[in-house]
Amino acid sequence: MSDILGVASNAVAAYQRALSTTSNNIANVSTVGYSRETANFAANPVTQTGNIFMGTGVAVERITRQYNAFVEANLRNSNSDLTSQEPMVNYANRVVDIMGGESMSLNTALDQFYSSVRNVSTDPASTVLRSSFVRDAQGVADRFGQLSAQLDSIQEETSQAVQGQVEQVNSLSKQLAMVNSQLTKQRTADAQPPGLLDQRDQLLREMSDLAHVNTKFDLNGTVTVSLGPSITQDVVVSGNKSVEIGANFNSASPEKVALVLDPYGKALALSGPTSGSISGLMTFREQVLGSSRAALDNLAKSFAGAVNEVHLGGIDGYGEPAGTLFTFDPAASGAAGGMRVAFDDPMRVSAAAQFRVIEKDTNTSGTDATLLYDPSISGTSTTADGKPIVRADDISKVFVNNAHPSAGHTVSVASSVPIQPLASVARGMQDVSFFLDAAQSGQNLNILTRDGRALVGGSLSADMQEVLMTPANGFAEGARYSEDYLNVSGTEGYRDIQVFYGAQATVRQQPVYNSKDEISRYDSFPAVLQGNRIQTGQTAAIPADAFVLNGVALGALDAPSNGASRQASDLANWINAKTYVNANALVDTVTINGQAVSATDSTRLPITVEMHTADGTPSIGGESILNMAMEIGGQTIDTSAANGLSGLVAAINLKSAATGVTASIVTTGKQVQLVLSPSPNTGVTASAYNEIRIPPNQIRLSMPLSISGVDIASYQDGVLTPALGNAHHLAAAINDHTSETHVAASVTPTGE
Repeated sequence: MSDILGVASNAVAAYQRALSTTSNNIANVSTVGYSRETANFAANPVTQTGNIFMGTGVAVERITRQYNAFVEANLRNSNSDLTSQEPMVNYANRVVDIMGGESMSLNTALDQFYSSVRNVSTDPASTVLRSSFVRDAQGVADRFGQLSAQLDSIQEETSQAVQGQVEQVNSLSKQLAMVNSQLTKQRTADAQPPGLLDQRDQLLREMSDLAHVNTKFDLNGTVTVSLGPSITQDVVVSGNKSVEIGANFNSASPEKVALVLDPYGKALALSGPTSGSISGLMTFREQVLGSSRAALDNLAKSFAGAVNEVHLGGIDGYGEPAGTLFTFDPAASGAAGGMRVAFDDPMRVSAAAQFRVIEKDTNTSGTDATLLYDPSISGTSTTADGKPIVRADDISKVFVNNAHPSAGHTVSVASSVPIQPLASVARGMQDVSFFLDAAQSGQNLNILTRDGRALVGGSLSADMQEVLMTPANGFAEGARYSEDYLNVSGTEGYRDIQVFYGAQATVRQQPVYNSKDEISRYDSFPAVLQGNRIQTGQTAAIPADAFVLNGVALGALDAPSNGASRQASDLANWINAKTYVNANALVDTVTINGQAVSATDSTRLPITVEMHTADGTPSIGGESILNMAMEIGGQTIDTSAANGLSGLVAAINLKSAATGVTASIVTTGKQVQLVLSPSPNTGVTASAYNEIRIPPNQIRLSMPLSISGVDIASYQDGVLTPALGNAHHLAAAINDHTSETHVAASVTPTGE
């Protein structure tokens, strides 16, 4: 109709369609993948009335999407490039956190290992220090294994991520094939429903997040998708058909991943993808994870090789050439994960050199001499002329030269057989030590002569004497039991021999070498006697004289009150209370360079030391402390090796057992004093403690601190008092309140 009413009616209907389109756009403003639609108008056909052509109004020709193929393609490519970086950054940061983190880094394990090496060098014969060395060596191996396990975890996680994203690509390919199938119902893309085209484009965007895609669109809007460098290679969607892809992991090199087209049919290797999250994962595994694992394995092999080279150059506690310290499990996937300590016997630690070469002063050449030990020669059982070598009887038929419990000889005793002979010690043997491990209450290890004199151990009842002292057990005919020399040493003992029955530790001496590899001095370290944990449930009393420390018998320790369990601190307090006495007088005489020095205080003798002398050497009474003539209580102090004030203190303390005096250095402002004090009568200090190590990065010096209700540092008028400038200030503040808190603090070389 060309009348005004008909034209108006067509216009209203057309603009109603346009308003509906606008409403739909507003409603789907947050819909993922939705493209804004536009109503396109076209004039209705005209009508002829006579010789006049009249318009009939307007109509909506079609609804089209606001879509730009060029922009859409660039968006997909940009998405692929962006998502390829995300896994690289995230997983690379995790590797950095693992390798460089405070809790998992190698630094702490290596520091502890090298500290144990230094400790063993001070007392190579100490089983306690050897055991600590083996433990810390195992700690290094465990740390390498933990780092390798963390990398294995990331490798497994990324493997699952690659597999999962490959499955997503296959799922999207199938959905695109189904969309293509619906698009084939129309001849042109203009005739396609906008929603169906939006679905197609959204699937392509999601696929481009995973891998770079090449696309080709037909006239009806169907799309062909390729993951290769061109549209004709590695096609995964063509029409209504899709082809799956798969991921193959190389067992020989697990970090590498190969993508395969049609893995369950005619498999072909994919040449891509070049971007997308799958590409990022593959790049991370090959470039970061693979190189990190290789570097960790190389470090493990280099470290183990260097340590083994040194370890093989020495001898163990049995006097045999030492073996390797670290080995590698061939079944492990990498060297770091398979690193192991070759033994757990501390006696197999190489703590002594086979030979030592020291250059003379007259050796001006740059030649270095090396001596090697060849066990194939020294281990022969005959001389050069073929005569057999007869070795002394060293009771090797019963025991091996090993103090570790694992090498012990098991002895069975029962009520019917309460005593058991073990072995004979050959005449002429020296420094023989026996260890009784896991002894039950009342059990003793006894050593007797062939004529029945008891030298070491406990008393034997008449019944035990009758069972033991027979010629069949090695005793002489008519031997009679005697305890005159039981546990007695020196001139009062049997033939002046030294015997000891109990637990013992000695002062450790660490040699200090000069530039010519000559021993210039020895640094002394306290003896360490370490007991086992106090088991829970201990409630019984300890009788008097059950413990004897350095010849001082301890009194009884009463049972805990109210049925409570005994604590380690109870034993420590008991030992300290029984072994320390207050001296009535310092010493009879202290003589320095021929001059007697008297003490006004019976418990403390301070001697002023001049530190700022012309030649820089500390002096006492105007005389240099080097080679100072000193006597304490009639005992001459050997100061020939004292090259400083600390050396003089060490020389005095080495004689403390004979003089009853110990020395220390006290600094007050600019005044330095050498203080002589009475020694405890046993020289024993017992401690029961728990140790807490706080890493430097967790110490907050600006925060208040209280321990057991005692304020160490607190805010006063808004200011933290005392001011804590560093960790040493904090340790000093804690130690100022030790008498109240029973907590002591110190700072390690690493700042803990």
